[in-house]
Amino acid sequence: MKGPAGKLRGIIYNDIWALKMNVDFSQIRWERRRKAPFAPSARCGVSMAPHKGRGILFGGVFDQEESEEDLSSIFYNDLYGHSCDGS
Repeated sequence: MKGPAGKLRGIIYNDIWALKMNVDFSQIRWERRRKAPFAPSARCGVSMAPHKGRGILFGGVFDQEESEEDLSSIFYNDLYGHSCDGS
């Protein structure tokens, strides 16, 4: 997406998808998930691992570009759990 002066800008999405794996490759598919009431803020560079039917998400960073020369970053040090049981 192009912003002011034709500069390329990223798009921030806030949807959640899960990849449903299967030994039969024709059964592998993406499923859209409902957003949790206490969802993390927009970020990239997060780590997520499965644990007992949940996805455990840690950290991440959000970059905000105020001008071509000025970039500020927010580094997160928080932990979230997301139910992976289909809810």
